[in-house]
Amino acid sequence: MKLFSLFFALFLTCLLSFSAFAQETARDSIKPSTDITEVSEDLTKIRQELEGERRQLADVEKKERSVSKQLENLNVGINLTEKYLKRLAKKKREVEKKYRLTSASLNLSELAYQERKERLGMRLKYFYIANQKAKSEILLASSEPQTLLERFFDFRRIVSQEKKEISLVQDQKNYLAAQQKKLEKEAATLRAIEREQKKEEARLLASKEKRQELLAQLRQQKEGHLASIERLKQSAAELQKIIDELERKRKTRRAVPPPGGNFAALKGTLPWPVGGAVISKFGTHKDPKTRIFSFQPGIDIDAPTGAEVRAVAPGNVAYSGFLRGYGKFLILSHGGGYYTLYARFEDVLVETGDQVAAGQVLGTVSAEAFTLGNGFHFEVRKGKTQENPEEWLR
Repeated sequence: MKLFSLFFALFLTCLLSFSAFAQETARDSIKPSTDITEVSEDLTKIRQELEGERRQLADVEKKERSVSKQLENLNVGINLTEKYLKRLAKKKREVEKKYRLTSASLNLSELAYQERKERLGMRLKYFYIANQKAKSEILLASSEPQTLLERFFDFRRIVSQEKKEISLVQDQKNYLAAQQKKLEKEAATLRAIEREQKKEEARLLASKEKRQELLAQLRQQKEGHLASIERLKQSAAELQKIIDELERKRKTRRAVPPPGGNFAALKGTLPWPVGGAVISKFGTHKDPKTRIFSFQPGIDIDAPTGAEVRAVAPGNVAYSGFLRGYGKFLILSHGGGYYTLYARFEDVLVETGDQVAAGQVLGTVSAEAFTLGNGFHFEVRKGKTQENPEEWLR
């Protein structure tokens, strides 16, 4: 009887623990993670690279205000954006492929899980009902200890098998949860890529619209610059006529000793007519805006408005007048066919026929020096030949 009581207690403990475990397992359901906020590391890396290059471009644009340079920088930016959009599209295709594979795998796993879960549920239901009727009924059906012991071990094997089945179902449920989390992460990455694409496409459109505006400005500048070059050519031709006439008169006159001695001997020692940096040098140049070659017969000096302009050597005021592109200008004759030309005055303080000393104030720099050209203009001529003024100045 003691043996029977012992077997009966063991059986009840096993059956009760199995029943509780089965009920707890039946109540469980899949709870997929929804806290997915991160996106692809590759995408972040690409974005950081693009932003770094854009910051460098922005720094350059702050220092460079010319339309042509802005246009050049804008084209670099457009190229970067287009490359980034291509990489986004490639990344999107990769993530979409992963998403489709994960989704298909999840669907198949879900079907297998539901099938196994239903099969297990039916078996658990049987044990639950049996347990509710009478936990000892199976054991009490036989009074023989040997038979009772055999039934106990049979039941224990069944319980062990069902526990394994429950564990497999639990593992499958955990796998499904992980797959669901992976799927949600890939979906979040796709949404992030799509948002990034829309933002970059809007940026690209705005950049292309700005490029059209800059191209229009550049065309206007080019047309204006071409017109300015044409005006300067016409003025240069008129100026040459003036110099030719001065030369003709000089040669027909009786030779007069040049004021201040031999001008040619002063080459490389002349003082500057006005202070400032040279911003346009003598000779033929290719304009960076229009890419047109033009000849600069003198130099342009970055002199402040109102600065005093002085004679570089003693001479006579051979001509005083006004020409488009030159504004108010003076020509000093230094004898021997040498002339210096000063242009873009605000005020002229000498008149034609005046004799001037070296360093004498001839006038002041015009406020429109940069409207008329690139600053105060200065030339040195020997007859019809233009000389490089920087070779004459010290």
